[in-house]
Amino acid sequence: MQFLGAKLIREEDCEIKDENKMADGMHNVLEFDWINYSVFFAMLLSSTLIGIYFGCCGKKQTASEYLLGGKKMKVLPVALSLVASHISGTTLIGVPSEVYTDGSLYWLVVPTLIFVCLFVSYFFIPVYCNLNITSAYEYLELRFNRSIRSLASMFYLIHCFLFLPPMIYVPSLSLSQVTGINLHIITVGVTAICVFYTMIGGLKAVIWTDFLQTVITIAACLAIMIIGTLDIGGFTHVMKTASDGGRLDIFKMDPNPFQRSTFWTVTMGSLFSWTSGLASSQGSIQRFMAVPTVKDAQKVLLIYFFGISFMMSTSVYGGLLLYASYLGCDPVEQKIVTKADQMFPYFVLDRIGYVPALPGLFVAGVFSAALSSLSTALNTMAGTIYEDYIKIRGVSEEKAPLIMKILVVVIGILCVLMVFVVEKLGNILPLSYMIAGVTGAPLFAMFLFGMLVPIGNAKGALAASFSSMIFLGWIAIGSSMSKVNQMTKPIYEGIPSTCPISNETFVQNLQSNFTETPLPEEDDVFIMFKLSYMLYKAFGIVFSLIVGIIVCYLTGPTDPATVDPRLISPPMRIFLPAKIVKECENADKKLMEEQKFDIDCKS
Repeated sequence: MQFLGAKLIREEDCEIKDENKMADGMHNVLEFDWINYSVFFAMLLSSTLIGIYFGCCGKKQTASEYLLGGKKMKVLPVALSLVASHISGTTLIGVPSEVYTDGSLYWLVVPTLIFVCLFVSYFFIPVYCNLNITSAYEYLELRFNRSIRSLASMFYLIHCFLFLPPMIYVPSLSLSQVTGINLHIITVGVTAICVFYTMIGGLKAVIWTDFLQTVITIAACLAIMIIGTLDIGGFTHVMKTASDGGRLDIFKMDPNPFQRSTFWTVTMGSLFSWTSGLASSQGSIQRFMAVPTVKDAQKVLLIYFFGISFMMSTSVYGGLLLYASYLGCDPVEQKIVTKADQMFPYFVLDRIGYVPALPGLFVAGVFSAALSSLSTALNTMAGTIYEDYIKIRGVSEEKAPLIMKILVVVIGILCVLMVFVVEKLGNILPLSYMIAGVTGAPLFAMFLFGMLVPIGNAKGALAASFSSMIFLGWIAIGSSMSKVNQMTKPIYEGIPSTCPISNETFVQNLQSNFTETPLPEEDDVFIMFKLSYMLYKAFGIVFSLIVGIIVCYLTGPTDPATVDPRLISPPMRIFLPAKIVKECENADKKLMEEQKFDIDCKS
């Protein structure tokens, strides 16, 4: 084994002679040169300087300024920040590995997002913006009571504490693989930088660092895909190889919800999961509230759709590129890497690492995606704890920024400690969906119940959330113990594990040799434990709404005439008394005129 510049050269194809050379799942590592390190550290330095600028050179920070940027942010940076908060290392590394092992069904997230964005735009954004609230969970207090608000905040904090460690772990693993630096040293160092600029700069720093990091992520993805495609023989070759291997079969119309990935499990799972992330997450709602008007918030959502569609499509194509590159020479089987989640970093080193600065750009791109999600979560979690648990105790407004800065530091430390747990777990994409389902579904159920069910009461909302958490927790634990939701497509079937693959006969025979590996059918595995990980949140939300409505009727439904129409989604106001709705619409129109007048005066 030797290195020629930045390109990894094999002495003997895929044969591993010395297992002692393996480090963190790879049999050797690439030594970053000064160009790669410069690219990576330039990203970290730029993010830090942005935080310092807004923390030290901007206006005096208040709670509103720290959490909402004074509600005067521009549409484009806020939209790209929203994109960045939903694109993490899980997307850039987890999705390609998912496509590599299970096909490109995950691309169906893109058309599903059309319906997600339309639904959120007309059912949720008008409610949040017209109420002019700081915390998303303030809505639940207005709709139900203080206890429901506190419970929802707790669910959100639990969700973030469980969801953040994978975000930190994935890019740290990538950098560790290409430099040989200890994983935990990287985790602590980079998280400390993110905590620093998030702590001192507030939402403005988060949004503008997100803007910068999104540009870096897009540049890294485009460079890798273009160079990788050209090196392997072109786009047509990649797509033909993927098609022959069954990786382009997105119309797998099997309605069985216990199949790991089908057209229906991906579309329905994505519909509920992405709607939940946009409609009930404090991070998303905070961005909708950071722009001046409802129309601006809807523009943010439109740009968000195109940004997410591009990043998702690029990540899915990355998986197809992996498959075409390693057909007949699976690095996992050859023990070059220990699991599929390490495939994409290995691909960058092995196949296109000879390009100057590209490994550094790749690592910077993965870290950019991760840091943007992490900084968003740190800011919103600190704001949620302050607004929902500390502010009510009579703390003065002047102390708010300091308190939230301390909270950011504490949260960052806890997240780093939880990385030690995440590295012992399995593939990150199923893991992420499992966490999102168990902790996110109860939270989203409360908002859906409040906005779409005018007769809903606090007891119904409480029952909906707890029933969802118990139901999904039971399924998730059972699924993990039963080891279902594993890979369903073989990398190859009946083809010898030799590489590199240069014999066209392999590709020609792939179709006839390709078979689908069925899900486990052991009699001792309960059927619900075989539920596709994509459907966790969908099943949990539907189940919770049914339970909530039943409890609502049993305990006495709320009289629609007593409900403030502003707390109900506009399309659902047809179930309220017409006179009250008319008064509400006039009030909303007056508010929009006042907002427009205020913007014109400031401009």
